[in-house]
Amino acid sequence: MNDDALFRRLIDISRLPTALVTPQGRFFFVNQALCDFLGHQAESMIGRDWTDLMRRRDLSDSDAVGMADVIAGRRESYRTIEEYTHADGHAVWG
Repeated sequence: MNDDALFRRLIDISRLPTALVTPQGRFFFVNQALCDFLGHQAESMIGRDWTDLMRRRDLSDSDAVGMADVIAGRRESYRTIEEYTHADGHAVWG
């Protein structure tokens, strides 16, 4: 198994909701834990903008800077806590 396949397998079996997002903000890879958390099937999430699932679409300045730093290569990763809308309509924080 190559490194990429191993990395994807580790994310896929993780219990932590995890996604890889393109520089344009679209889901590239989602694991089952994230699908369960948000109530969506992976197929319906791939290619979708991650902010589409947020309750509040505007990002704070620190969120925008964090994501810009990742895109520019100044950081390897970025985490944020946001309120999302589950597929059945209720709010979830993650």
